[in-house]
Amino acid sequence: MILIAFCFFLVLFLIFLAILSKILGKIGHAFYGEKGKKIGGSILWILLGCFIFYQISEYQYVKHQVQSVCEKEAGLFIYVTPEQWKEENKEEWETLTPYESKYGYALAETMEKININGEFYKPRKVINSRVIKVSKSDLLPYTDKDTKLYLDKKENRILAKWIGVSRTNVGALFAGSSSSNSWKIWLNGMGCGGWFRNFNDLESEYSNQSLTTGVE
Repeated sequence: MILIAFCFFLVLFLIFLAILSKILGKIGHAFYGEKGKKIGGSILWILLGCFIFYQISEYQYVKHQVQSVCEKEAGLFIYVTPEQWKEENKEEWETLTPYESKYGYALAETMEKININGEFYKPRKVINSRVIKVSKSDLLPYTDKDTKLYLDKKENRILAKWIGVSRTNVGALFAGSSSSNSWKIWLNGMGCGGWFRNFNDLESEYSNQSLTTGVE
Protein backbone atom coordinates (compact mmCIF):
# COMPACT_ATOMS: atom_id res chain seq x y z
CA MET A 1 0.00 0.00 0.00
CA ILE A 2 2.79 2.40 0.90
CA LEU A 3 4.64 1.54 -2.32
CA ILE A 4 1.49 2.16 -4.39
CA ALA A 5 0.95 5.52 -2.67
CA PHE A 6 4.58 6.46 -3.27
CA CYS A 7 4.36 5.58 -6.96
CA PHE A 8 1.10 7.54 -7.28
CA PHE A 9 2.60 10.70 -5.77
CA LEU A 10 5.76 10.24 -7.81
CA VAL A 11 3.74 10.17 -11.04
CA LEU A 12 1.80 13.26 -9.95
CA PHE A 13 5.07 15.01 -9.11
CA LEU A 14 6.57 14.22 -12.52
CA ILE A 15 3.41 15.42 -14.27
CA PHE A 16 3.57 18.63 -12.24
CA LEU A 17 7.22 19.12 -13.23
CA ALA A 18 6.39 18.53 -16.90
CA ILE A 19 3.61 21.13 -16.82
CA LEU A 20 5.75 23.63 -14.95
CA SER A 21 8.65 23.06 -17.36
CA LYS A 22 6.40 23.90 -20.32
CA ILE A 23 5.29 27.07 -18.59
CA LEU A 24 8.88 28.08 -17.88
CA GLY A 25 9.77 27.22 -21.48
CA LYS A 26 7.10 29.58 -22.78
CA ILE A 27 8.25 32.30 -20.43
CA GLY A 28 11.84 31.80 -21.55
CA HIS A 29 10.77 31.88 -25.19
CA ALA A 30 8.96 35.19 -24.64
CA PHE A 31 12.12 36.83 -23.36
CA TYR A 32 14.99 35.02 -25.10
CA GLY A 33 13.48 33.10 -28.01
CA GLU A 34 14.38 29.49 -28.71
CA LYS A 35 17.40 29.59 -26.42
CA GLY A 36 15.26 30.79 -23.52
CA LYS A 37 12.68 28.09 -24.29
CA LYS A 38 15.29 25.34 -24.02
CA ILE A 39 16.73 26.73 -20.80
CA GLY A 40 13.34 27.33 -19.21
CA GLY A 41 12.06 23.91 -20.22
CA SER A 42 15.07 22.01 -18.92
CA ILE A 43 16.06 23.93 -15.78
CA LEU A 44 13.70 21.98 -13.47
CA TRP A 45 14.89 18.62 -14.81
CA ILE A 46 18.50 19.68 -14.33
CA LEU A 47 17.76 20.71 -10.73
CA LEU A 48 15.94 17.42 -10.15
CA GLY A 49 18.90 15.48 -11.50
CA CYS A 50 21.29 17.42 -9.23
CA PHE A 51 19.05 16.76 -6.24
CA ILE A 52 18.91 13.02 -6.94
CA PHE A 53 22.68 12.88 -7.50
CA TYR A 54 23.25 14.67 -4.20
CA GLN A 55 20.98 12.30 -2.27
CA ILE A 56 22.64 9.22 -3.80
CA SER A 57 26.09 10.64 -3.01
CA GLU A 58 25.07 11.42 0.56
CA TYR A 59 23.61 7.94 1.03
CA GLN A 60 26.81 6.26 -0.15
CA TYR A 61 29.02 8.55 1.91
CA VAL A 62 27.01 8.16 5.13
CA LYS A 63 26.81 4.40 4.58
CA HIS A 64 30.60 4.25 4.22
CA GLN A 65 31.12 6.31 7.39
CA VAL A 66 28.75 4.15 9.46
CA GLN A 67 30.21 0.88 8.17
CA SER A 68 33.73 2.12 8.82
CA VAL A 69 33.00 2.83 12.50
CA CYS A 70 31.12 -0.48 12.79
CA GLU A 71 34.05 -2.46 11.43
CA LYS A 72 36.67 -0.67 13.54
CA GLU A 73 34.95 -0.19 16.89
CA ALA A 74 31.57 -1.90 17.30
CA GLY A 75 31.02 -5.21 19.00
CA LEU A 76 30.66 -7.07 22.28
CA PHE A 77 33.89 -7.37 24.24
CA ILE A 78 34.12 -9.52 27.37
CA TYR A 79 37.29 -8.86 29.33
CA VAL A 80 36.38 -10.88 32.41
CA THR A 81 33.81 -13.63 31.89
CA PRO A 82 31.14 -14.04 34.59
CA GLU A 83 32.72 -17.38 35.51
CA GLN A 84 36.15 -15.78 35.92
CA TRP A 85 34.72 -12.90 37.95
CA LYS A 86 32.84 -15.28 40.25
CA GLU A 87 35.95 -17.40 40.74
CA GLU A 88 38.09 -14.37 41.56
CA ASN A 89 35.53 -13.16 44.12
CA LYS A 90 34.32 -16.53 45.29
CA GLU A 91 33.88 -15.73 49.01
CA GLU A 92 32.11 -12.44 48.39
CA TRP A 93 30.03 -13.95 45.61
CA GLU A 94 28.31 -16.31 48.00
CA THR A 95 26.70 -13.37 49.82
CA LEU A 96 26.44 -10.98 46.87
CA THR A 97 22.86 -10.46 45.67
CA PRO A 98 21.47 -8.20 42.94
CA TYR A 99 19.45 -5.09 43.61
CA GLU A 100 15.84 -4.92 42.58
CA SER A 101 15.72 -3.38 39.10
CA LYS A 102 13.77 -0.30 40.18
CA TYR A 103 16.13 0.34 43.07
CA GLY A 104 19.18 -0.17 40.85
CA TYR A 105 18.00 2.48 38.39
CA ALA A 106 17.09 4.91 41.17
CA LEU A 107 20.47 4.48 42.85
CA ALA A 108 22.27 5.13 39.56
CA GLU A 109 20.40 8.44 39.17
CA THR A 110 21.99 9.74 42.37
CA MET A 111 25.53 9.00 41.22
CA GLU A 112 27.99 11.33 39.50
CA LYS A 113 29.64 10.49 36.20
CA ILE A 114 32.49 8.00 36.50
CA ASN A 115 35.92 8.63 35.01
CA ILE A 116 37.17 5.50 33.27
CA ASN A 117 40.53 5.84 31.53
CA GLY A 118 39.95 9.56 31.00
CA GLU A 119 36.42 9.16 29.64
CA PHE A 120 33.28 10.00 31.61
CA TYR A 121 30.44 7.49 31.77
CA LYS A 122 26.97 8.03 33.17
CA PRO A 123 25.74 5.39 35.66
CA ARG A 124 22.64 3.67 34.29
CA LYS A 125 21.93 0.85 36.72
CA VAL A 126 23.53 -0.50 39.88
CA ILE A 127 23.46 -4.28 39.58
CA ASN A 128 24.76 -5.07 43.06
CA SER A 129 27.29 -3.69 45.53
CA ARG A 130 30.13 -4.48 43.12
CA VAL A 131 28.82 -4.24 39.56
CA ILE A 132 27.34 -1.20 37.84
CA LYS A 133 26.18 -0.58 34.28
CA VAL A 134 27.42 2.69 32.78
CA SER A 135 27.22 4.29 29.34
CA LYS A 136 28.28 7.19 27.18
CA SER A 137 27.43 8.46 23.71
CA ASP A 138 29.85 9.98 21.19
CA LEU A 139 28.56 12.02 18.27
CA LEU A 140 30.90 11.35 15.33
CA PRO A 141 30.58 12.64 11.75
CA TYR A 142 27.28 11.19 10.49
CA THR A 143 27.26 8.53 13.22
CA ASP A 144 26.29 8.13 16.86
CA LYS A 145 28.43 5.69 18.84
CA ASP A 146 26.96 4.28 22.05
CA THR A 147 29.17 2.54 24.59
CA LYS A 148 27.89 0.54 27.56
CA LEU A 149 30.01 -1.15 30.21
CA TYR A 150 29.68 -3.51 33.13
CA LEU A 151 32.06 -2.11 35.69
CA ASP A 152 33.43 -3.61 38.88
CA LYS A 153 33.26 -0.33 40.80
CA LYS A 154 35.28 -1.68 43.73
CA GLU A 155 38.30 -2.26 41.49
CA ASN A 156 37.29 0.24 38.76
CA ARG A 157 37.64 -2.67 36.34
CA ILE A 158 35.77 -3.13 33.09
CA LEU A 159 34.15 -6.57 32.93
CA ALA A 160 32.40 -6.28 29.57
CA LYS A 161 31.79 -3.63 26.91
CA TRP A 162 29.20 -3.16 24.17
CA ILE A 163 29.59 -0.62 21.36
CA GLY A 164 26.75 0.05 18.95
CA VAL A 165 26.69 2.48 16.04
CA SER A 166 23.76 4.21 14.41
CA ARG A 167 23.32 6.85 11.74
CA THR A 168 22.71 10.28 13.23
CA ASN A 169 20.38 12.87 11.70
CA VAL A 170 22.97 15.59 12.11
CA GLY A 171 25.03 16.56 9.09
CA ALA A 172 24.95 16.38 5.33
CA LEU A 173 27.64 16.46 2.70
CA PHE A 174 27.66 20.24 2.72
CA ALA A 175 25.47 21.49 5.57
CA GLY A 176 22.42 20.36 7.45
CA SER A 177 20.68 19.75 10.74
CA SER A 178 18.66 17.05 12.41
CA SER A 179 15.43 18.66 11.21
CA SER A 180 16.58 18.92 7.61
CA ASN A 181 17.63 15.27 7.44
CA SER A 182 14.94 13.60 9.54
CA TRP A 183 12.75 12.98 6.46
CA LYS A 184 15.43 10.99 4.64
CA ILE A 185 14.03 7.55 5.37
CA TRP A 186 16.55 5.90 3.06
CA LEU A 187 19.26 6.80 5.58
CA ASN A 188 17.42 5.04 8.41
CA GLY A 189 18.40 1.57 9.53
CA MET A 190 22.12 2.11 9.10
CA GLY A 191 24.24 0.88 11.98
CA CYS A 192 25.22 -2.16 13.97
CA GLY A 193 24.70 -3.48 17.47
CA GLY A 194 22.54 -6.58 17.15
CA TRP A 195 24.52 -8.23 19.96
CA PHE A 196 22.95 -5.87 22.54
CA ARG A 197 20.68 -8.66 23.82
CA ASN A 198 23.76 -10.77 24.55
CA PHE A 199 25.20 -7.85 26.52
CA ASN A 200 22.01 -7.47 28.56
CA ASP A 201 21.99 -11.20 29.29
CA LEU A 202 25.33 -10.77 31.04
CA GLU A 203 23.61 -8.76 33.77
CA SER A 204 22.15 -11.88 35.33
CA GLU A 205 25.45 -13.68 34.85
CA TYR A 206 27.30 -11.13 36.98
CA SER A 207 24.60 -11.43 39.69
CA ASN A 208 22.79 -14.06 41.72
CA GLN A 209 19.11 -15.09 41.74
CA SER A 210 17.70 -13.36 44.81
CA LEU A 211 16.88 -9.64 45.03
CA THR A 212 17.44 -6.96 47.64
CA THR A 213 15.97 -3.44 47.73
CA GLY A 214 18.67 -1.94 49.89
CA VAL A 215 22.40 -1.69 50.28
CA GLU A 216 24.04 -4.83 51.56
